[in-house]
Amino acid sequence: MKKCIALFALLLVLFPVFAGGSGEEDVVVRIFQQKIEIHDALVAAAEAFNATHEGITVEVESSGDDYLTILKGQFAAGDGPAIFQSNGYNDMALFRDYLVDLSDEDWAQYLTDVARETGSLDGKVYGFPLSTECTAICYRSDVFDKFGLEVPRTRSEYFALLDFLMENGYPDGVISDGFNTWYQAGMFTFSTAIARQDDPLAFIEGLNNGTEKIIGNEKFIELGEWVKDEFKRSLNPLSIDFNAQTAAFTSGNAPLVIGGSWLQPTCDAVDEDMDLGMFSYPFTEDAEENDYLYTYIGPLWHINSEAGEAEIAAAKEFINWLVYDETGLQYLTSEMKTIPGLTNVTPDFEAIGTLGQILYEYIAAGKTKGTYNAMYPNGTGDAIAFGDAICACAAGRVTVDEFLAEAQRIWDSAQ
Repeated sequence: MKKCIALFALLLVLFPVFAGGSGEEDVVVRIFQQKIEIHDALVAAAEAFNATHEGITVEVESSGDDYLTILKGQFAAGDGPAIFQSNGYNDMALFRDYLVDLSDEDWAQYLTDVARETGSLDGKVYGFPLSTECTAICYRSDVFDKFGLEVPRTRSEYFALLDFLMENGYPDGVISDGFNTWYQAGMFTFSTAIARQDDPLAFIEGLNNGTEKIIGNEKFIELGEWVKDEFKRSLNPLSIDFNAQTAAFTSGNAPLVIGGSWLQPTCDAVDEDMDLGMFSYPFTEDAEENDYLYTYIGPLWHINSEAGEAEIAAAKEFINWLVYDETGLQYLTSEMKTIPGLTNVTPDFEAIGTLGQILYEYIAAGKTKGTYNAMYPNGTGDAIAFGDAICACAAGRVTVDEFLAEAQRIWDSAQ
């Protein structure tokens, strides 16, 4: 009888081994992110991390324009991801109840100024700055070289260049800039008028308390006039979507595109030797005033405070692996082709390509302005309405004054 009891006890001890290991399931860290262009590289990074971190499995899910709606649905259902993203500021504040304080993480001491400002609430750091990016005008430098064209530095030079190209091989439109969808117009184009204020944050505060107005504001008037002139020279502006917009550029059907540093991987996928250039929006006749790139952290990563303790620890470990492990850093800078918002991380200049190098030069020279879509009253949730208003102005459905009045109404009604 004693032998039977002893044997039974031994079986209880060994059963987990027979069942396939320790009996403990892996800690699963689910990342839900919107940066489609890094999806494959991020999946590869997760697989490399999983292979060297027993007991942790990092999974990656990505979604495009409907990201925010899906994310809110996941949190509402009690199924929020371990790592999720936002654009910071008010956009991040929407998820205040789900944010883990990351102030004590080692990398937090190396945040760039824009990363710290974008990813902090009440003096605490809640966001990991995966990448610094910009919105700008990208162009095919081989086309410029063919015609001996210089990069335009003023508004009149810019539109004269577009007119020249339309008369010399691109009669249907020379720049790929869609005005049939809200995303680019609302997220980035509208924000440039805020960034060009003398003090953008004070201007936003003034809009919120009623001491500042969009109506009659010089920068917004210039923006309205700009998009109308841009529309006239755009390729299929009322029918082109985002994918077709970039495809028109990479195929050479349009030698310019409203894009940014983030466009480099898309271009590389078509032709790694594509001749590219990038310049900022010349909104005015003042070349010096125009010579700034509109930068943002794209995106901030957050850790879900409602995840389990082990899950939170594993999520932190994965982020630290990206920053401090040689293999992880290789994936972060070379495979994902990012410029992290950290002063202790040097980008892979070959990987980030021409567009990334131009951005880095502007950052180093201090010639950048911010992007403030996440400081709309409801964060980027208001971008749809602002984008629709810009598209209506560009297409001539409303005047510039009517555009400003509609933008003012949207801002005020969102308070």
